[in-house]
Amino acid sequence: MTQAMLRTDRRFILFSLVVLLTISLDALSIWDPAVEASEKNHFGGLLPEELISADQLKQKRLEKGPFIILDARSKKNYEEAHIEGAFLSMTPEYYHQEELFRQGIVKDAPAADTALEKNMELHSKKTAIITYCNSDCQASAVLVYKLKRIGFTDVRAMEDGFQSWEKKGYPVVRQTRSK
Repeated sequence: MTQAMLRTDRRFILFSLVVLLTISLDALSIWDPAVEASEKNHFGGLLPEELISADQLKQKRLEKGPFIILDARSKKNYEEAHIEGAFLSMTPEYYHQEELFRQGIVKDAPAADTALEKNMELHSKKTAIITYCNSDCQASAVLVYKLKRIGFTDVRAMEDGFQSWEKKGYPVVRQTRSK
């Protein structure tokens, strides 16, 4: 009996080693340096090529190439100050419905994805798009994912957000307050 048990144990150990080796090889085959770099990136898991610095955006503006800057922040933040030439990512109707929802006038919140698609329907899917939000938020990274999901191919998020742009003294539009 002891020899039979020993053979069974050896078979079990051999089987276990084969399984572990298979799993290890499978894990190695899906390892990708770009994925690892993305995971190390603090900015919403975006790949380095999906990011742009404030300085790079400033240079892109000077080159006057065709692109869109989308502000992923709230309408209130946008109205207070935004990058010159930037647009809100949602339609005016979305913000109107959002306000009605907040006031309890309508029971359903507006559909953000639908509003984004509607706001972008006039643009070619090849249009270069730069998104930004505040330095401490991930909304621009989320917007990159959503834009790519609806078919846009050249989409990047500005690292360090609006505050970085503003701190560098780059063009900002501010709301004028009446006294």
